[in-house]
Amino acid sequence: EVVMCNEIFEPLVEGQKLPVDEDGKITGMARCVYPTGQVYEGDFVRNKMEGRGRVTLPDGETYEGEFHQGQRHGTGRTTWPNGDTHEGEYAHGKRHGPGIYRWADGRVGAVVFDQDKFKGTWVRRTAAGTFQKFLVGKMVKEVSETEAKKIIQEHRLDSPW
Repeated sequence: EVVMCNEIFEPLVEGQKLPVDEDGKITGMARCVYPTGQVYEGDFVRNKMEGRGRVTLPDGETYEGEFHQGQRHGTGRTTWPNGDTHEGEYAHGKRHGPGIYRWADGRVGAVVFDQDKFKGTWVRRTAAGTFQKFLVGKMVKEVSETEAKKIIQEHRLDSPW
């Protein structure tokens, strides 16, 4: 016999009851284990991730931040198993807007994403301390630190250094 299981909800604090609304839906803070192995701890509205929380995927990727309608939406931080991180804006489950991207090897960039793809002009400091200007996802040229800071200001990005 095979039994298919949907998500499993648990209270965040042992001994507490699950926050269930009048329709039997989880509305409040809880922990959920999904059939895919994904684990979410945080705010729910009617069984959907909504508000603030933390999701961990089976491969070790984590996202901590804001959710809307079950997706990453608002500000948050993703950390990948290789050590890279992105801190910034998300929309409908994708990186979208300005942010700070840190590569595990020490590079750091003031970046802009559009639906999970690099967009526009942005800058990156290399692990060696030099600065690079990018257009979309391609390096255009090396620039001085002064020029890099000017690009950050012109594009209203947060400075990562």
